[in-house]
Amino acid sequence: MPPASFANGVNLQVDLGIDLEFPDRLFLPERAFPLVRIPGRMGGRRAGLAERSPRTLNANGVVRASTAAARVAAEDAFVDLVAGATWLRIDNGAGIAREILGTTLKLQFIPRGGRYAPISSEFQWSLLCEDPAWRQITPLQFAVGPARVPFAIGNVPCGWRMEIHGPAADPFTITFRRASGEAVAAMTFAGGLTDAEYAIIDGEEQTAEKVTSGGAPTPLLGQLTAGDFPKAGLSPEYGWRAQGSFGTVELSSGVGEFYAVPRWGMAP
Repeated sequence: MPPASFANGVNLQVDLGIDLEFPDRLFLPERAFPLVRIPGRMGGRRAGLAERSPRTLNANGVVRASTAAARVAAEDAFVDLVAGATWLRIDNGAGIAREILGTTLKLQFIPRGGRYAPISSEFQWSLLCEDPAWRQITPLQFAVGPARVPFAIGNVPCGWRMEIHGPAADPFTITFRRASGEAVAAMTFAGGLTDAEYAIIDGEEQTAEKVTSGGAPTPLLGQLTAGDFPKAGLSPEYGWRAQGSFGTVELSSGVGEFYAVPRWGMAP
């Protein structure tokens, strides 16, 4: 039996009688390396981080119904469901579920099961995913402070978000390290935080704000006196998942909550 498939929260097998199989869901999308040509040399040199190309998911599906009218109703419901942006979730039934956002490129039904009033159909569905990574359904969330805390992310880089609650010293620093202990990025903010203040640092949007209890957020990036956001977000290269080692994050002063949504190159 294929893994369970959900489109925008609807269980396709249970609610619409549709079975889906994605032959290429286990393929990693192609990587692109920006190159700089050097006169007098063959080839070139890498000019930055590798990027993943957009992904096109191709699905083979079957609609099973008891009557021709029920088949047509299921087909119409599926077309309506995936007409716009579609969150596709695949659950392998063994506790692993991941989702990806895409837009329908092609959808074609072929009725089967008799010349007149067929009760089933086969179809092909293509979905363009501009972000080729699959997101883990359950996010990471843990407390962070002066001690190094590992983050068990997926096998492609992901964004992160941190809320830091005062009091925090002036200045306070967020440090990201490899599993070996080597620092790979640090962000130092001047001004500190009082008991009534907290900071929101968003590594995916690359924003920073400070909030005073009962007040509106104010920009905090102007108080970033040293360092910068980690390049390409949190990277699996900070550790080695196969050996259970991961990168770590720590906070020089104050306490906070750390959030991240692990991302994966393949569906379960």
